[in-house]
Amino acid sequence: MVSDEEFVAYLLPRGISQSSIDRVRPKFPRWRSRLASMGVHSVDPLVQNKAMNLIIVQESLVSDSATKHRLRNESGIRPPKP
Repeated sequence: MVSDEEFVAYLLPRGISQSSIDRVRPKFPRWRSRLASMGVHSVDPLVQNKAMNLIIVQESLVSDSATKHRLRNESGIRPPKP
């Protein structure tokens, strides 16, 4: 199972502020079960994780549209725009 520390370690380098992380921390159990249902049981902060990127976009943790588009494209939810 993904620990709270793994979530924080994944979010911080992607430009998510500590205050935003604190705001969504109560949602970590739901994220954990969602990731487990997708077969994700650990998150490496040095490796892009499509499921985590999708959660970041869906939770609106990023306000910068360029970063949103990059994360959405990396999640595989839609093909990259040319």
